[in-house]
Amino acid sequence: MGYAVDDLAGYQAADLSPVVSRAFADYLVPLRTDPASLEALLTRRGWEPAWSFGLFHGERLVGFWLTGRDDRRDEAYCTMAGILPEARGSGGIEALFAQVLAATSARPHQLEVIRGNERAARVYRRLGFRADRVLHYYQLTRATAVLGESAWSVVVEPWVPAALPPESWLTYPAAWQNRREAQRRALQRPVQLVVCEAGVLRGSAVLFADSGDLSEIAVDPAARGRGIGRALLAAALQHASPGRVALTTVDARDHALCSWLERCGAELRISQDEMVREGRRPLAP
Repeated sequence: MGYAVDDLAGYQAADLSPVVSRAFADYLVPLRTDPASLEALLTRRGWEPAWSFGLFHGERLVGFWLTGRDDRRDEAYCTMAGILPEARGSGGIEALFAQVLAATSARPHQLEVIRGNERAARVYRRLGFRADRVLHYYQLTRATAVLGESAWSVVVEPWVPAALPPESWLTYPAAWQNRREAQRRALQRPVQLVVCEAGVLRGSAVLFADSGDLSEIAVDPAARGRGIGRALLAAALQHASPGRVALTTVDARDHALCSWLERCGAELRISQDEMVREGRRPLAP
């Protein structure tokens, strides 16, 4: 019996979770997920079931390509793609992506692949993707933080889009899962940590307190070097339930931010290549 590609109509996170966990069990960074965690991840990343497909062996799901959707930017995003070990080498990823391209009208796509996973990177290059930038994953714990005392008062506010600082405060564009659209979609609303001076916003951070995910941290360029960022990190650590915070997609070109995080005690855990595929390109034969 061969393999066939079909849509995932009617599939929920609970149906996908066991297959996702098996597919990523032997990766460089193994992933084991549960239905609630997977639903949260898919929702935040804009999962579009109509653009997502499964690889089936008979009635058994043995592979998947789960696609995120951003109509405002006319983009698509590979939230995750994987094949169970016993089905690898069958051409399943190529067959899945061909269906994704057709469903998305071949709009631009992007994804991330962990650096060192050359097998996956080679497949994506064959599908027309190219590495665009490197994203670093930093983790900072209460035990390792080097932040010192701060004279700045940090206030915790509800997350409100209109209260966020200009995106020009970010040196490089946010990655898909940390864009403000992703913050808005999240099942668990983040909080905004705010530093003001004489009523003027000087620093802001967006924190998912339950997970410790620090989706965004930004300081007014005119107020940098005054300890505002360290005050925001300290407040994030105080309010993060796990006792640690993670900045998951720091652009490696932002040398100032990377160096600052390391001086604050953050550890670089992994790096990923963000890969892009331009729109309207057919698959190579």
